[in-house]
Amino acid sequence: KRKVEVEEEAPEDIAAIKEDEENENSEADGSSEAEVEEDEEDLKKLLGPFSKEQLIDIISENAKKDPQLVENIRKLADKDPAHRKIFVRGLGWDTTSEALKSVFSQYGELEECTVIVDKGTGKSKGYGFVTFKHMDG
Repeated sequence: KRKVEVEEEAPEDIAAIKEDEENENSEADGSSEAEVEEDEEDLKKLLGPFSKEQLIDIISENAKKDPQLVENIRKLADKDPAHRKIFVRGLGWDTTSEALKSVFSQYGELEECTVIVDKGTGKSKGYGFVTFKHMDG
């Protein structure tokens, strides 16, 4: 089982990446901002009825052809802690955050590593959280 905290910044991150792409695209092809927004609305209406599985298939197929799309997906995933944070259970009562960090750091760079402890005794409650800096970890 996996417990994940979700931050509300993801939509803003998506919007920022889209805006950067739109600026690059409009500069490259000479289209106006209004035309790009109109095209984006048409695309949203077109994609709206598709299921999650169908959208994943569409994105996957296009990502094979476009390395920039893959890079944008990775950037977005790296910004969202839901893609990088894991719940660790079954820890010993003497486990420390430092010990947990030393074990998980071999899989990638860590942003945060916390063992949840009992306030009264200071001993581990048997679980913790590890957040990697990048989704690849």
